[in-house]
Amino acid sequence: MIKTSKSFSALLDKVVNIPVIQITLLVILFILVFQSYLTCFLKALKNTTMLFTCIAVFHMFSLSAQTPRKDSGAYGPTPLQIGDTIPESLWSTPLQVVNHSDGKKVISLNDYRGKLIILDFWATWCSPCVAALPKLQKLQADFSDQIAIVPITFQKEHIVNTFIKRNEIGKKLNFSLVTGDTLLSTVFPHQLFSHLVWIDKKGILRATTWSEYANAANISMVLEGKVLNWTMKNDMLQFNKDMPLLTSTENGAPVPSKIYYTMFSGHLNGVNPTVGTSRDSIAKSVRKYFINIRLVNLCVIAWGKSIPELSAKQYVYPTAKKSMYVRPEAVYSEDWNRENTYCYEAVMPEHTSSADFNDMLAQDLKRYFGIAGYLNRTNMQCLVIRSTKTVRNRIKVGIKLSDLIWNFNNTIFSVPLIVDETNDPTKLVSSSIMQCKDLITLRTSLEAEGYACTLEDREIETFTIHKIR
Repeated sequence: MIKTSKSFSALLDKVVNIPVIQITLLVILFILVFQSYLTCFLKALKNTTMLFTCIAVFHMFSLSAQTPRKDSGAYGPTPLQIGDTIPESLWSTPLQVVNHSDGKKVISLNDYRGKLIILDFWATWCSPCVAALPKLQKLQADFSDQIAIVPITFQKEHIVNTFIKRNEIGKKLNFSLVTGDTLLSTVFPHQLFSHLVWIDKKGILRATTWSEYANAANISMVLEGKVLNWTMKNDMLQFNKDMPLLTSTENGAPVPSKIYYTMFSGHLNGVNPTVGTSRDSIAKSVRKYFINIRLVNLCVIAWGKSIPELSAKQYVYPTAKKSMYVRPEAVYSEDWNRENTYCYEAVMPEHTSSADFNDMLAQDLKRYFGIAGYLNRTNMQCLVIRSTKTVRNRIKVGIKLSDLIWNFNNTIFSVPLIVDETNDPTKLVSSSIMQCKDLITLRTSLEAEGYACTLEDREIETFTIHKIR
C-alpha cells in the first residue's frame, strides 16, 4: 500500500505542472480526498494509504502557489514602465548590428552603461524616421561620450545594408544600427514610428517619446536629472479600428436591432490616424470612421467635392483660430494632435450615398464647430521658378525638383507658394537646397543652379474655412 501511495504522489507531481488542467484537477481532488480524509480521521487514521494521499494533495497546493502566471515574465520579456530599472539580463543581451565603426557584428547595452541611452526604433520605409537620423547623429556628436543614441529596427541585416549603400541619408550615417530586433520591441512595446526610449545614467527608464523630443535642451534635462513634464508616447496596442467607437448597452432594455448615428469625439491617445468604411450585411448598415483626423481634412470631405490636390499653403483659415488648423512650430506635434484632432463615426443605412454622407458631415461640422468650407480662387504672391539655358545638367546625385517644391509648399511657411514653370519637374537639384529656411537663401541656391526665380501675383485655387457663428 505504501508503494502505491508513493507512485500516486509522483504522478500528481507531474500532473500539477500542466497549467491547462491544474485548477480543475485541484478542485476535484480537494473534494474527493478531503471527504475521504474525514472518514479516515474518524477511523483514527487506520488507512495508511489515505494518509500519503493527503500529503500528496498538500504538496500539490504548495507547488500551485509557485506556478508563474503568463504575465509574470516567466513566459517571455515583461514590458517595462516609466520609472522601472533596466534588468541585468537586458544589459548583456547580444544585439546584431551593422555599420559599426570598429566593424563589430554584435554589441550589447552594457557597452553604453553609465551614459544616457536613447533607443531609436525606426524602419527604412518610415520617412520621418529616416529624416530624423541626421539630427540624431549631430546630437550624438555634440554630446559625445555623455550619451549613446542607438537606432533599432526589426528589419533584416541585408535590408539595412542596402539602405546604407543607396539612400542619401544612409550613406552619411556613422551609427551602429541594430537589426533583426525582436526582444527590445517587446520590452519597450509600441506600434507607431518613430519611438524613442530614454534610459538615464542610472539605468532607469525615464521616458518614451516621438523623435521630435530629441533636442539639446531635452537631453540636457535628462542628464541633469530634472523632472520631465513631457507628453509620454503610449501606443494603444490592442485598438481595433473595425470595432465601433460608440457602443450600446442594454440599460434595462434590449439592444435594438438597428442603430444609426453620427458622433464626434476627441483625440484617441496612442492610435494612428485612420479612415475607413465597413459594412454589416446582417444589420444592412454601413459604417464610416475617421480616427484622429484634423478638422481641415473633414471639411475637405464635406465641402471639397472634386477638390484638386492642394498644398498646405493653399488653405485659408479663420485668423483668430488658425492654431486649431495649423500646428505652431513651437508646439510638439503630439501635444497639438491631442487637442486639435478628432474622431468622427457615422453608422447609416446601407443605401446611403456618398453625397448624402458628405451632407451629414457638413451639418455636423456646422452644428458642433460652427464652421463651413468652400473652394475659391485667391490672388496671392508666389515664387515662380523657370528653367534657363544655364541650368546645370551634370548633377547626378540629388533630389527631384518636384520633391523639393512639395517640401517647401507643405512644410516651410516662411517661403511663398512655389509655382513650377520649368516643364521638367523630374530634373535633379542639389539636396543641400532642402536646408534653406528663408526666401533669400532659397532663391540664391536655385539661381546658382541656373533657375530663374521671380515673385509674381497669381490667382491660385484655395480652400477656405470660415466661421459661421
